[in-house]
Amino acid sequence: MKTEGKDKLDMLFAAARRAGPEASPEISRAGLGFETKLLARIRAERAQPPWYAPLYAMSWRLVPLFMAVVVALGSWYYMAPDQSSDMRTVLVAEYDASMYQSVLIGE
Repeated sequence: MKTEGKDKLDMLFAAARRAGPEASPEISRAGLGFETKLLARIRAERAQPPWYAPLYAMSWRLVPLFMAVVVALGSWYYMAPDQSSDMRTVLVAEYDASMYQSVLIGE
């Protein structure tokens, strides 16, 4: 399996060597080797940040804020009085309250 990948890589290097000089005149005039040209091109492409780089950096800066919101919501939920959020319990509680009221009023 490693030999297949190495063979493919060797074929790609050979094809790139046959392709000729670089489009960039400063690299082609220097007469540098293929690997040096390849590394120079990779470095030039990495120098330009992708379009999502500012969003990525901003999201990492907002992580402490989101963590504080999660902790605040968790503590609020933990300290809230024990009330069930089950719909049946809510309806039964409302029915019981209306029954007590009707008994007290005399309806």
